[in-house]
Amino acid sequence: MFVADRSYAPGFNFHNRPHNRRYRVYQPPDFSPIVDRAISQMKPSQLRYETRRADKAGMSLQNWLMKKAPADSLASLIDSFISTCDKLDQKTDALSGNRNHFSPDSEYLTLTQTKIEQLKEIDFRTRNRRKPPLLEMTQP
Repeated sequence: MFVADRSYAPGFNFHNRPHNRRYRVYQPPDFSPIVDRAISQMKPSQLRYETRRADKAGMSLQNWLMKKAPADSLASLIDSFISTCDKLDQKTDALSGNRNHFSPDSEYLTLTQTKIEQLKEIDFRTRNRRKPPLLEMTQP
């Protein structure tokens, strides 16, 4: 998503441009409602069993069951991608100075390749996302 910064005139000098600001708007799914529903549907024996396991681990029942939710590494991948983009912008500025051209060095090429690979992975993961599965509870 791109959002214009209206505090800059449309014809500002590109060489004096502000640095891009990137923020992750994606938030990992909240499995709390699924866990709460699973707890409310447990048989008494299953509830006692899972509660004992949570107590043994020093956790609340909800936190214990949240551990069983599928891990979502997309947020950290997006954060890494944003960091790579920021580093690439800094490197581009360092190499170009106030010129319209520059000769890329090995660091620039590596950052560019990393950015491409991360973007492909983000694209792959977002296109192949499934709805979160229901948590499987261990039967006593």
